[in-house]
Amino acid sequence: MSGDPLCSSTEWEYHKGIIVPRVEVVSKGKVQQSGRSERLRLLPNCSLHISDVSPEDAGWYQCLQYNGSDLTAQTFVTLHVLHTLPGEDPSGGLEVVSCIVSTYDGGCNRDVRVRWVDESGAEQLNSDHVKINRKSDCQVQLAVNTMVLMSPALTHTWTCQLTYYGVVKVSIPYTVHTPGVAAVTVLRLAPLVVMVIIVMTTLLLLKRRRGGRDARHDLKSS
Repeated sequence: MSGDPLCSSTEWEYHKGIIVPRVEVVSKGKVQQSGRSERLRLLPNCSLHISDVSPEDAGWYQCLQYNGSDLTAQTFVTLHVLHTLPGEDPSGGLEVVSCIVSTYDGGCNRDVRVRWVDESGAEQLNSDHVKINRKSDCQVQLAVNTMVLMSPALTHTWTCQLTYYGVVKVSIPYTVHTPGVAAVTVLRLAPLVVMVIIVMTTLLLLKRRRGGRDARHDLKSS
């Protein structure tokens, strides 16, 4: 929003939900003290800058500008925050992670949706090694069986995406390591290491034998 250079007539209010009281984060151009005030600052154009954005920042922000006691301008900004949250599997056989979007009131409508996509960019569906559990439009869980996931690749990447009216707005990659594949790869490399050692030893023995023959030849010649 435009305003005077000093932004002394600017206020920013934060709304977390309908039943949650609003919080004044900027008053008369100054950031108010709070648990996150160190991450907030007012830019020269009176915009509110939030650094190290976290799920707690999600909500509805209202900017107000005054001329004396008269309200001259206002605008609203809704901030959604996409993040991943590791989970736990009681059996210990699965790697579990959730793709979550934190919103103004904790809910999502049909316009805002999260999903997991595979390395080809296709939406991940249930398979032998991957299970998808959709809690809501705001949260979908990915569970990967790393022991079943056998592939030449040592790692596999899924992407947590937020879409708005079907268009991807932001995404977070998540990589799963497959220890079973790594163990097989090490076993395949081991003979190559042994082969190198044998070749080097053979060359050394040949060099020594040749050196001995050359020395005897020199003695005979002398």
